Amino acid sequence: MSALSGDLIRMRRWPFIVISAVLLLWSRFGAPALVATSYQSATQYEGIYRAAAAPGAVGEPIAEQVVIFVVDGLRVDVSRQLSELNQLRARGAVRVLQVGQPSLSFPGWTAIATGAWPEQSGVSSNDIERPIELDTIFHAARKGGLDAAIVGSAGWRTLFNPEGVELHLLSEPPEYDSLEDILAFDERLVQTARKVLLREPQLTLVHLLGVDTAGHGFGGASVEYAQAAASADRLIAGLIASIDLSRAAVFVTADHGHIDSGGHGGHEAVVRRVPLLATGRGIKPGVYADAGQVDIAPTVAVLLGLEIPAHNQGDALFDQIDAPAALRARRALDVAAQLADRHRALLLAIDPEAEMEQGLLERAQSAMAGADYAEAENLARESGEQARAQWQAQREARLMRERLSRAPIVALLLLPFGLYSLWWWRAGWGWRTPMLGALLFFVVWHALFRARGFTFSVSWFNIDPILFVHPRVVEAVLALIAVTVFVGALNHRARKVDVALATTHALFFIAAGMAVQIAAFYLAWDVVYDWYLPDLAAGGKYYLDVSLSTSFWPLPALPLAALLPLLSMMVAWLAAPVARSIRRNWCALP
Repeated sequence: MSALSGDLIRMRRWPFIVISAVLLLWSRFGAPALVATSYQSATQYEGIYRAAAAPGAVGEPIAEQVVIFVVDGLRVDVSRQLSELNQLRARGAVRVLQVGQPSLSFPGWTAIATGAWPEQSGVSSNDIERPIELDTIFHAARKGGLDAAIVGSAGWRTLFNPEGVELHLLSEPPEYDSLEDILAFDERLVQTARKVLLREPQLTLVHLLGVDTAGHGFGGASVEYAQAAASADRLIAGLIASIDLSRAAVFVTADHGHIDSGGHGGHEAVVRRVPLLATGRGIKPGVYADAGQVDIAPTVAVLLGLEIPAHNQGDALFDQIDAPAALRARRALDVAAQLADRHRALLLAIDPEAEMEQGLLERAQSAMAGADYAEAENLARESGEQARAQWQAQREARLMRERLSRAPIVALLLLPFGLYSLWWWRAGWGWRTPMLGALLFFVVWHALFRARGFTFSVSWFNIDPILFVHPRVVEAVLALIAVTVFVGALNHRARKVDVALATTHALFFIAAGMAVQIAAFYLAWDVVYDWYLPDLAAGGKYYLDVSLSTSFWPLPALPLAALLPLLSMMVAWLAAPVARSIRRNWCALP
């Protein structure tokens, strides 16, 4: 019997060694490497769509000047509380724009200038250190012999080659925690903008940074954020008063919004919906349907009579443009032709055999030849929608093919968990306590996560992702310790080897739960990206899931996966006399 008992103990010992070793290796080396690779791939994404392209046609100008105000980080709801912007709403065109993912500044600025979404522009984060390689409205202005200027913070120098556009940029942006410095920075920006506007460049972009800085430092629902927005409102009104609106069109918009606690980049409506207010020459007052941030560039090009930027994916907002029907129809055809060319190039980049249907564009051209301007404009718009729909269908088809190709890999990755579970079942080891322990881990961690109001979104990363992720890993460590105490206390009557085995199996279940979530994201989106960007709602959770798996060995001197089974044995040893005392006292009750 003693030999058989020794064999059983040895059989129960090897899972502790193997599972602990695998978890330690993954936590210390595998998970950090995967996080770094995926994060680098997403934030330094370049895409395959940046090849040179032919721009759309030039046209007759409607306005002599266009000024774009970009209020960094301005939420739609807050913009509706600003008195000066509300006066602009009363006399101008009003709508909401949808921002792309990620809802960050560099991608937003690029979309405004190019009409291209981040997936196509290759500008997927604020970590990009290369200039925009796509055609922009500033390039179009230079080619059209117009002066163009950008007034803003130093970040614009990273994205825009100074050749052909005047850059008036202030360095050393204010700290997040000083409202006085934040407001003073915007004041200096506006002083510079006022001098630039006196020269009346035909295209000017003025970028105010204060609202975004206050959002990061104090939160998007804070008093300081509202004060920064009110200051921007006053400053913009002063600049608009100096512009001749009988000759110039003015736009006021934002690159993204802010969540209440401060932060952006994710998928929430409050960060992905921004205001667009317009007034002046060529602008028809009214409240209009939602549009896209990429629609700004072609709209500006139409107003100034410029080429449609070659890489544009947006629609010119003809519903709010006041111009003769013939001119609108001609420019709608110009935009439709450019969109057809652009989306044909996008299709060929992912599927060389793809073909694009252009029947609507041909019908629009026929209507134009017959002087049916209203029909030509409507068909041109439908042609642009058709081009985008065809591109989207091909994109989804290729994504699905790649997902199917990854399915066998996912099955192989999860196979060891299934095989070990089968061995576990055949060995007759207990399931209940480890499963309860694993469930406790996820309940405790999610309770801590949700208690702080967090959701799975990259908007919560705010200033630095590491500052958000590290506390979540610490909470995972605390949850693991809670599981260990739970399993040890529940098994206080078991042999030491069985206590350690139950704890190891609880860790196994926790790791399996993490692995399933990581594998699900890999199946849907892969972990490196060369021709598309993943959905960031899922991406934020994936990044956090992989980071949490480092909790099995969070510090060099703290290999938890090996220490926790030992800790559970100590808890069981301490719990045993306590349990005996409780039982004696209970039995002694009358």
